[in-house]
Amino acid sequence: RGYFFSNENKQLAGMPPHRNPNPRPKTQDPRHATIIRLHSMRHTMARLPDDAAALLPSLESLPDIDSSNEAIRSLTSLRHLATTNEPAFLALCDHGDDDASEDDGCSCGGLDLILTGALACLESFPSDDEVIKRAMGSICDVSFIPSNRRRMAEYEGLAEAVLDAIVTAVVANLDSTVDGTGKKQSEALQTEGCAALSNLLAMPSAFSEKISSDRAVDAARAVSRSISAHRESAAVVEAGCAALRQILRETDNPSAVAAAAHGQGLSANVARCIESNPDAGGGLHVHAVGAACSLFRSAPPPSFLGDDVAAANGAVSAVCASLLRHGGDQSVAQNGLESLDRLLGFTAATSSEALSAAADSVARFNGVSAVTDAMAAHPFEARVQGTGCDVLAKLGSHVRVRKDCDDAVTSAVEAILAAMSQRAYKDVRLGERSRESACRALCKLFSRSPSPPFCSCVVRSGGIDALLCAVRDHLDNASLLWEALEALLFLLRESDECRVQLRGKGEVQTLLYEVSRRHPQKAGKVATDVLKAI
Repeated sequence: RGYFFSNENKQLAGMPPHRNPNPRPKTQDPRHATIIRLHSMRHTMARLPDDAAALLPSLESLPDIDSSNEAIRSLTSLRHLATTNEPAFLALCDHGDDDASEDDGCSCGGLDLILTGALACLESFPSDDEVIKRAMGSICDVSFIPSNRRRMAEYEGLAEAVLDAIVTAVVANLDSTVDGTGKKQSEALQTEGCAALSNLLAMPSAFSEKISSDRAVDAARAVSRSISAHRESAAVVEAGCAALRQILRETDNPSAVAAAAHGQGLSANVARCIESNPDAGGGLHVHAVGAACSLFRSAPPPSFLGDDVAAANGAVSAVCASLLRHGGDQSVAQNGLESLDRLLGFTAATSSEALSAAADSVARFNGVSAVTDAMAAHPFEARVQGTGCDVLAKLGSHVRVRKDCDDAVTSAVEAILAAMSQRAYKDVRLGERSRESACRALCKLFSRSPSPPFCSCVVRSGGIDALLCAVRDHLDNASLLWEALEALLFLLRESDECRVQLRGKGEVQTLLYEVSRRHPQKAGKVATDVLKAI
């Protein structure tokens, strides 16, 4: 029956094909039906579910509650709904957007009720940690939903008032906390506060415009104190570092915020937190290393000379340790390598003595192994490969041959050559930049250590084929060609084995003639020198 009634056979028999009057959308995603149901419930349901509707009276009375027990009871019920019945919580937040909600006797929207009640609790019970923790947790639950953040941005001053209230509560709790039971309670409260800040500032943000530098500085200082007071708590560190990254992204003056954070010793605190939680989940290291990277991107990092030596060494130690343990995470690898690159780059611009001290610090904390392991874990990520090559290039004066090639030198050379010869990058444009960075790194290593043992190490690792592959694939990139041919010229001058291999390859001479024809200036002149050396 299926054969005779198929549309193909009907068409052959001259019969019209069967058409479903109510076709369902075709999709490979099994969650499609659930998504459609949630969308329909959130936007077309006339009345709230019973468990959400039961919360409306208590939410409306929150601003006028005098008893902390009643406030705790109402906020606990709200958080229970958010964690156990997400569709009902979404419906409660959306409640009040349509005319049908007036039938429930609600004079304003559910989102307004939740935020108004939470802010009122923060102001009415500033010394009750249980109320503060639940109020900030409710704000965290609400701001976790992107659609809620978009709606908050439509109300002028609402997100700013929420942020100020959270910062005030966090600082007040830190000022009043001593130790023992209070310390444990403060830990939970600080986690909720930092998570609420992070969610509030997440993309899309609840702010209609960038937050002012003064408000961002206050928030960053509060987060810094929170991390410093609870550096042994993985939850506080993860939430605080995530909040700091969002603060630096959303402020109109990230340099001022980063400078204030450095003044508070935040980079040193983040480094100590990473070292205090080496076996914590990947989320902590993702946000902690990301926070360090954001700080170094927005303001000059600590120097390796003078009073900041301890902070600079601590940052290098923490980043290298995180790369060695969690370099398999792409975010950790990218942010960690960028942090090292910015530390070394800023130091190189200061003085050669400072760069030498920085490179010594990276080498002392197994930085070369950390970089090469992160690059090996992400062979198709162009940003990781390119940044790793830049770091190895800056470390060139210390990743060099003294008497023979040690394991660090060999692994560095192999990582650079792997990035240079990789053709399957996920992003083709960034992949070309990555291969150019690899050629530049190898060229810098040659210029600082043009010894026969090092050249033999490069030849044994497949350096000739990698360089020729990069030249062949990017004949229009004059900068890449110059770097690659300069490295090849170093090899020819120092390695008899390289000259022997290239003399027997006629296609190499044809390739070099083509480079000279396309780029008669800089790259072409180097190509001519390579031909003469051959």
